[in-house]
Amino acid sequence: VFPGAFPHEHHLGLGVAHAEHHVVARLAQGGSLSLGEIRYRDIPRILLKECGTAILCGVTLAVVNFAKLMLIDRVGVMVSIVVCLTILAVALVANLVGSLMPLLAKRLGLDPTVMASPLISTILDAVSLILFFNIAVAVLNM
Repeated sequence: VFPGAFPHEHHLGLGVAHAEHHVVARLAQGGSLSLGEIRYRDIPRILLKECGTAILCGVTLAVVNFAKLMLIDRVGVMVSIVVCLTILAVALVANLVGSLMPLLAKRLGLDPTVMASPLISTILDAVSLILFFNIAVAVLNM
């Protein structure tokens, strides 16, 4: 594609596509979900909090990556915008999936910790690519 245009996790430090693992760990392994400290009526509050965290992380990563793409990699402005919007969208989706999956597992009678699996990462990677291409088509008018 464009050299240096697609955000690779190892360039960003903590990959946003793997943010769901941290959310799952907080909800499931921290004991809150398994001990009944989180109830289903808490879902809107949890989602609001996770959305705020995702937006903060996504905006921070997007701003830093935009500067890197423009100043170091010398990528065009529109391509940089596509990449940075994708980072923000992926951060939001990853945190939402990471918040909802343990709650869904608990509701289905499964162990919430099973949601931190390679399958979830693979699904989020596929969703990330779909988001990237859709954002690219919308922004670049392709």
